[in-house]
Amino acid sequence: MPHPVYEHPIWTELDEQCIRPGGLSITKQALRLCHLPFGARILDVGCGSGTTLRHITKQGERTGFGIDISADLLQKASISDGTVHIAQSRAEHLPFGEHCLDAVISECVFSVVDTAPAMENFYRVLKPNGYLIMSDLYARNESRRDAMNSILIESGIGSAMTQKEIIGKVEKAGFEISVFTDQSEAMKQFSFCTLTTAAQVNSFDFFLAATNAKLGYYFLIARK
Repeated sequence: MPHPVYEHPIWTELDEQCIRPGGLSITKQALRLCHLPFGARILDVGCGSGTTLRHITKQGERTGFGIDISADLLQKASISDGTVHIAQSRAEHLPFGEHCLDAVISECVFSVVDTAPAMENFYRVLKPNGYLIMSDLYARNESRRDAMNSILIESGIGSAMTQKEIIGKVEKAGFEISVFTDQSEAMKQFSFCTLTTAAQVNSFDFFLAATNAKLGYYFLIARK
């Protein structure tokens, strides 16, 4: 049986921070722009093996929670740090009560979930004025993204939305966006060859479609 993309063993050959463009550098940049209180409760949606969670909690000043659909990756997160609070769940069905979290982080997740119920859940679990931090791939050339999305969706990587679509979905859920910044330079250090191998897609087709769609990377910060 083929591995899901992010469970493929080829990822173990890389530094765990390289599993997404920018790694922890973008996470740190986004967190610096948020005024989180001491003891903040932060949820990492799609936490994988726990890289972001360990960064959030390493100073002991915040409480980190993580959910992911992959039992294999969650097992690695648990082995790496027994203090991390994790559960197997989906973004569309967060196992938290209302208004209980100070921040929700979604890194390379928004493009692979059912966006409307996911956004509803993000909004539901956040406290008033809570932060939503998102980063993901996006298409900067709307007219040429169909071929790109065909490859992404068929491979299980997701879909590439435009900036307009992303902002529209976030604002429709009730959030106010304070930051939207292009981070496409980070893609130069990301191993897309590893990604295409894990996804079992033709590298040439992927890079041609990505070039035509002007595939980029962003992060945004929004407030409830």
